[in-house]
Amino acid sequence: PPPVVELVDMREELRCGNKSIFSYALQEALDQVLEQGEQAVLLLNRRGYYQHFSCRDCGQPVTCPHCAVSMSYHSSPQGGILKCHYCGRIKTPPRICPLCGSKHIRSFGVGTQRVEEELHRRWPSARIGRLDSDVIEQRGAHERIYRAMKRGDLDILVGTQMVAKGLDFPALRLAAVVAADSQLNLPDWRAGERVYQMITQLVGRAGRRDKQGLALIQTYVPEAMPIAAAAQGDYAAFYQAELQNRYLHAYPPFTRLIRVLFSSADSAALSQCAQEYSFYLRENLAEGDEICGPAEAPLAKIKDRYRRQLILKCSPTGTDGGAAAAAAESSLRANYKCPRDLRIIIDVDPFSVM
Repeated sequence: PPPVVELVDMREELRCGNKSIFSYALQEALDQVLEQGEQAVLLLNRRGYYQHFSCRDCGQPVTCPHCAVSMSYHSSPQGGILKCHYCGRIKTPPRICPLCGSKHIRSFGVGTQRVEEELHRRWPSARIGRLDSDVIEQRGAHERIYRAMKRGDLDILVGTQMVAKGLDFPALRLAAVVAADSQLNLPDWRAGERVYQMITQLVGRAGRRDKQGLALIQTYVPEAMPIAAAAQGDYAAFYQAELQNRYLHAYPPFTRLIRVLFSSADSAALSQCAQEYSFYLRENLAEGDEICGPAEAPLAKIKDRYRRQLILKCSPTGTDGGAAAAAAESSLRANYKCPRDLRIIIDVDPFSVM
């Protein structure tokens, strides 16, 4: 039979005095799984120990000097480190805020490393494994963890979204999403769709044999449509709500998106080139086509290269927006002095706009 799915409102947990990563329902379910010799999978789509390191006085996070992203805290045998998940840069966590000089600087958020540590602390006799990008950097690690789980040598497996897809373990009875809303507010028009997919895929891991499984979804926004619909298994309701939202904001399938991403080490020149590009692009567009931007990309700097982007919304049955975007690039390079390192990527029907 399909697994029983329960939504856990973490706001109520806080009101009841539970400040743990694990809700009372999840603690009880893990107790039962371990007592009966079964298995559990916990999903948190954030690797590392803490999500970021920031100042409590000025609020400034510690960012990577080469990328415009917050560095994540990772624990290690040599002590804690801050790591950029885009360029791989590592640095020692500062003791004072580099911006305001405050000593009130600390880590925030939860990552898979911390979940693993908290599991060891709460259930010291449990056999626990972790599966995320940091672990599978070691050659053969993914295969070893998979086989250990298949043999029953692990009781609990915690990991990022890779634990939600394609795994079939006979003794797996419990699947839990630690923070279902962590990806919900990303600046991407498909964020809700991805959250729905992730939850639905994880729920399908539990109780795949004759005994019914249990899926727990922890969230601070249980009323959010992608989360509520995934918990109820109501794909039709999610589809209709998502379709209406995309219609209101002119997103696919009602338009065709083209993302033009500009990058260069020269921020000022990049900004001017992107603006000039938009002028050439407008000359080739059909009436009704819309240009959004150019503006900073959500990840504004990666590996010392600044990034700006332009989103083109075209009619699905109108002119070829991809050809117009390519023609605009040719005109820009022929008529405007661009920096030598300028890169322009034209992505038709982008999978993501991050």
